[in-house]
Amino acid sequence: METLKFRKILIPTDFSENATTALNFATQIGKELNFEVFLLHSYHVPVYHAQHQPDTYAQIVHTIKENSLLKLKEEEIALKQKLGDRKVHIIHKEGLLVDVIKEVIEEDEIDLIMMGTKGSSSFDEYVVGSNTAAVVENTHCPVFVIPSKAVFHPINRILFATDFQFDDLLSIERLVPLAKAYDADLKVVHISDNRNQDEDKIEWLQEIANNRINYNKISFTNIEKNNSTLNTLNQYITDEKIDLFALNSTSKNLFKRLFTGSVSRDMLYHSHIPFFAFHVEKENRL
Repeated sequence: METLKFRKILIPTDFSENATTALNFATQIGKELNFEVFLLHSYHVPVYHAQHQPDTYAQIVHTIKENSLLKLKEEEIALKQKLGDRKVHIIHKEGLLVDVIKEVIEEDEIDLIMMGTKGSSSFDEYVVGSNTAAVVENTHCPVFVIPSKAVFHPINRILFATDFQFDDLLSIERLVPLAKAYDADLKVVHISDNRNQDEDKIEWLQEIANNRINYNKISFTNIEKNNSTLNTLNQYITDEKIDLFALNSTSKNLFKRLFTGSVSRDMLYHSHIPFFAFHVEKENRL
């Protein structure tokens, strides 16, 4: 089977430091993968009230649009200088970020979204900002999320956390081009309540993957849960020096427990390691 590739990457920007971090990652990865970049800024205009003078309101709207478009063009120029002959497109649209992203995905056939964990106005209590979590949960496109403290370095080890979903195979396939670009180890890991009971499943997943995917640096492992799934996963990431973490996101799965709310504040991992989230509509276990 032909490995799926990321040919068109969408990068939303609000001109914050976190958005700049995501842009820096895109330029570095762009040196290894051949893709087009779609740089997006969605903007909002204030609601018109009766106390507004029509001329004044029109000027406010014009200023918001022109200032944000100017910043977007400045980022476009800087990105083109770093990416050389790669195509860079800018998209400047009014609307809510998630709604605009969904439109752009359909219109431009986007393969991947790359964005920071927090924008300039996200809440501090979330490790993944509300915008990022909403994009992961409400779009069908994979999302490459860059934490605010992430510093780019070559990707040597990629972890994919499997919960034995049929969609895991497709997600693993999608990671292969990135793994090949860096000659990285792709580690498929399941956190088990009982390793012996899950051995048949991990072996079955490995057999199918070996038949479908042409890459010899993929390994499949069951790990016995120690205390909790989150703690075990966090310890594995630390011990194995994982550079990129990936998982499938369903409405009730590990994603929300890992990356939103109070639990994530207790996870040492999240402050610096980027992760891939693949959207899955519903659970479909093996």
